Amino acid sequence: MKLGSSSIQWLIAGDKQADRVVPPSGFTAQLTLFASGAMAFLAVFALALSLASGRLATRWGDELARTSTIRIVAPAGQRTAQTEAALQVLKTTAGVQDARALTDEEQQALLSPWFGGGLDLGSLPIPRLIEVIENTNGFDAEGLRLRLAAEVPAAFLDD
Repeated sequence: MKLGSSSIQWLIAGDKQADRVVPPSGFTAQLTLFASGAMAFLAVFALALSLASGRLATRWGDELARTSTIRIVAPAGQRTAQTEAALQVLKTTAGVQDARALTDEEQQALLSPWFGGGLDLGSLPIPRLIEVIENTNGFDAEGLRLRLAAEVPAAFLDD
């Protein structure tokens, strides 16, 4: 079979419509346009959600970085006195903005994912927790550990 010059031109140029996946008009073109718009909207929405969650995580991390916990591991009869002594130490510690002992209800809420909702804290040897929030300057953690060891031997700082 002999090829003519028009056949060779056709082989080189190719079919101009062969690379189209979607026809240029009709229902399929409208559906493709709608799907492309929806995907662009979802991409922008996902980007905005990602940026917002990143800012929230940064803010949450900054707040957690300013928080420490003191555990009071003492016998039940001494736990209240040791807690009060630790709170007095924290009141006079430079860099501590706020300190408070968690209530039984708060501690029960913290433990309920592991032990269930009907937990009786009196039946378990659970230490008393003190939440410590430091100010912008922060406190000397090692100095506070040494001071707690001297004045409140049942207290352990977790920063």
